[in-house]
Amino acid sequence: MLSSSIKAVILAAGEVRRMHPLTYNRPKAMFLVANKPILEHLLLLYSLATLAVSGFKRELKHLQLCRPALLAMMLINLEIGLTTPPFGMLLFVMKGVSPKGTTMGDIYRAALPFILCDLIALGLIIAFPAIVTYLPNIMRS
Repeated sequence: MLSSSIKAVILAAGEVRRMHPLTYNRPKAMFLVANKPILEHLLLLYSLATLAVSGFKRELKHLQLCRPALLAMMLINLEIGLTTPPFGMLLFVMKGVSPKGTTMGDIYRAALPFILCDLIALGLIIAFPAIVTYLPNIMRS
């Protein structure tokens, strides 16, 4: 049983042979991206989400939003931010693994349906926050 003081578990184990020789001497979680280990990026995202949720307690009561709905909206917004310019880190990952001759324009056009789906999901959560906890509630009963 996990202690109640644990707020998150970040899985950072396992051997990644696809990343050899880059990961021969260090775990993949310590692989540097933008001069920081991947694990540091994950912890920063978690701390920002935690800070944002704890900073909006009064607003949550006013908006009648439950915490799971707010967290789901934050995750969807994060995904949209990682998929759209100017940063669009996921777009550059796709460029790195796409076949030769694929342009960034092709990748932007391919990402549009996913961004549209994210926006629809975000709108549904805003309109009906209870859909976030619908399935967990069914499973509990």
